Amino acid sequence: MYRLIREDWVKTEDGEERPTSQSFHNTDDGAMSVFFADEMAAAGASVADLIQTFPPFSRAVTFTAGELRALGQTVERDKIEEFPGHGAVRHPDKDRRPQGVRSKMSLKAEWFKE
Repeated sequence: MYRLIREDWVKTEDGEERPTSQSFHNTDDGAMSVFFADEMAAAGASVADLIQTFPPFSRAVTFTAGELRALGQTVERDKIEEFPGHGAVRHPDKDRRPQGVRSKMSLKAEWFKE
């Protein structure tokens, strides 16, 4: 699955770029948006299409559902009209994902490379 990242959510540490923990906040509805690769592929949609659809996002990172579940997150499909494969990642405390969990997500995230 993919998570979109804005340029101002990127930092450099030891010469390596990685997303900041801010990249993994919930939106106002209490979830973090992700996109499922299998549904995108079935619809013929690419990561480039995804980025183009949702400015100001300019990059994407990848996770597996298992990696997110190992951090105590729930992962569910959450269809939206704008793009195929949308999903919602929620923390048990529906309102807020703790800083420690967001930091772990930042370290686990892999940059998408075409």
